[in-house]
Amino acid sequence: MQVGAGVEEDEVQAVAGAEVVEVQSSAGGNKRPRVPRPNAKRQKNFIPDEDVIVVSAWLNVSKDPVQGANQSHSSFWRRIYDYYETHKKSFASRTESSLMHRWMYILENVNKYCACYDAIERRNQSGKTIHDKVILFLISVILEDIHVDI
Repeated sequence: MQVGAGVEEDEVQAVAGAEVVEVQSSAGGNKRPRVPRPNAKRQKNFIPDEDVIVVSAWLNVSKDPVQGANQSHSSFWRRIYDYYETHKKSFASRTESSLMHRWMYILENVNKYCACYDAIERRNQSGKTIHDKVILFLISVILEDIHVDI
C-alpha cells in the first residue's frame, strides 16, 4: 500500500521504528497511517514552587545586564531551562518547551489580574477602601455577564 508522495508503508514503519495504526482522515474515507509518538506521556502538573522558580528564572535571564536583549530565542530559553534545573527542588523533569508554555500561562493570568486591578483603580471612587472597590467591581462584572443593567 502506498502512504503518499511515493513512500511505501514499509518505509514509514522502518523509519519510525513503530507500528503503523490506520486512522480515518477527517476529509472522508481515506485511511492514512499514524505513527504513535514514543514519548507521548503527559508530565505531572506544575506545583506552585515550580512556578516561583520559572518566574525567577525568567526574571534573572531577561534582566541579565551582560546578555540583555542580545539573546536568540533558543539561547534565552536554554538559559531559563538551565536556571530552572539548578534551582528546582522537585524531581520532575521539564523540557524547555514545557517551561516556555508554563511561563506563557503564568503571564496570561498575571495580565488578566493587572487588567482587573487597573479597571478597579480607574473608577477613582473616593471614600471606598480597596476591599469595597473590589467587591463592587466583581458585582458589576457578574451582572454584566448575566446582562443586567444597574
